[in-house]
Amino acid sequence: KRPFLKAVTLHTDLGDIKIELFWEKNCIALCGFMVQTGDPAGTGKGGTSIWGRKFEDEFSDHLKVSQCGVVAMANNGPDTNASQFYFTYAKQPHLDMKYTVFGKYVFFCL
Repeated sequence: KRPFLKAVTLHTDLGDIKIELFWEKNCIALCGFMVQTGDPAGTGKGGTSIWGRKFEDEFSDHLKVSQCGVVAMANNGPDTNASQFYFTYAKQPHLDMKYTVFGKYVFFCL
């Protein structure tokens, strides 16, 4: 049996956000795929970006989703980034060059 995290911390310029995970009652990390967040109203539509509008994708050959622990923008198609983002719990090469990768966490991968 794998040990699961009970909490994660997102470090931001405005302070840390500690998130308690309900791992005993949920299929954590969408069964080894990813976790998505950034929907402040909980409507499923997300919120607005810091620019108040959707913004364009930024792709790079050396920043890909084909490794565990990637943090990337979620979107509804090309150039529709806003507030939602996700982090992967396993390699997802089929997502390469479709989502803007902006970070990587190094603490926990399945």
